[in-house]
Amino acid sequence: MTTITMPFTGNINQLLAYGKNAAKDYQGTFVGDTNKGQFAFNALGGDFIGEYKVVSNAIEITFFKKPFLIPKIAIENFLKMHIK
Repeated sequence: MTTITMPFTGNINQLLAYGKNAAKDYQGTFVGDTNKGQFAFNALGGDFIGEYKVVSNAIEITFFKKPFLIPKIAIENFLKMHIK
């Protein structure tokens, strides 16, 4: 299990819309609201399965499954580019 907490200053609804579209692009699922939710998709040769919850101005993302060869820091760097 890998958990990443990312602060954000933008609109949570826009952030969630981005997540839903990204999951759809990878034939995945994204179900949730402005408090919490779940996602699953396949990318980079493996499955990403997890959940998120919004706490104040941060989103806590927990991956229950991710490709073994993709380190946490790579995921954090990717998220930093997309979560503002």
